[in-house]
Amino acid sequence: MAAVRNHCVVISRKQSTSSSPKAASACRLPFAFEPIRLHLDQTRKTSGVSRKQIEQACGCQMSGHWFDRSQWSMPSRAHYDTMNAMFGNRLKAYDELFSEYKAVKLQQRHFAVTKDVPFTNVWDFKPVQWYPGKHPCEKPLELMRHIVSASSRPGDVVLDTFVGSGSTVLACVELGRRFVGCEMGQAEYAGAVNRLSA
Repeated sequence: MAAVRNHCVVISRKQSTSSSPKAASACRLPFAFEPIRLHLDQTRKTSGVSRKQIEQACGCQMSGHWFDRSQWSMPSRAHYDTMNAMFGNRLKAYDELFSEYKAVKLQQRHFAVTKDVPFTNVWDFKPVQWYPGKHPCEKPLELMRHIVSASSRPGDVVLDTFVGSGSTVLACVELGRRFVGCEMGQAEYAGAVNRLSA
């Protein structure tokens, strides 16, 4: 759905399948490490071990980082082994869970690099050719696709405070991102709306 108000373009996709409508901005995105966090926390709960007991046994106050979503981190092998002993060896093998953790971390890297093209801050894209009504700083759609895919995941919200011709908006729509954008120039705003409506 696209809404246009006072030089601001908002595009959102309904993410919730519940019967009660919810604003797109209020929908929480899934926590990437939830399966691992849930395994740790459910095993802890079914074992009847408190967080305080774990912190005492491990000698640190990290239980919030191991069992909560906020600032979650993977426990070290030593802490994991201590917890597993307290849980009656009910946890998965550390190497198995660490492999799951590494797989999720790899999914979160969006930069398209190869062995031939290492991490770089130099990107080479052809400029947008002149046409009547072209925005003076119009970015190529291919570049905006690259930026959006490199810095977000499907369902994320992308903010562009200088919409210009709307290339970022189009990239977001194509790549399944939600979008919030602003444009002060009335002519540029009207051009972006026309481009999005086409």
